[in-house]
Amino acid sequence: MLKLKNQFKIISIYLFVFIGLLFINVNQVIASPKKESSDKKRDISEINKSEEKNKKQKEDIKRFYTIHKEFKEYSIEKNNEIIKILENPELMEILKQKAEEETKNLKEEGSSSKQSDDSKK
Repeated sequence: MLKLKNQFKIISIYLFVFIGLLFINVNQVIASPKKESSDKKRDISEINKSEEKNKKQKEDIKRFYTIHKEFKEYSIEKNNEIIKILENPELMEILKQKAEEETKNLKEEGSSSKQSDDSKK
């Protein structure tokens, strides 16, 4: 009987220590911050996209005002000619193609000038 009581005491001590360690470990896990890295990455990408949209809108507004200022300086006849050109879809397509070609040419010239600068060094 005495041996059985000692075994119960030892088992109860081990059980108490085990449960205590379990609760200490669980509290540490519960207290740790939640991992929301995917949410943070998604938020950052949304912010970057909105910033890019804002930059594009600002550039579009700047272009609009520069065109508007130039448009004010022209005579009424010249303004009417420009409006007719802009209303004609065939001419607009031709103008867009020429503008794209010019931007490509400018980019190519810019890249070739960088190469020549590097070769001079």
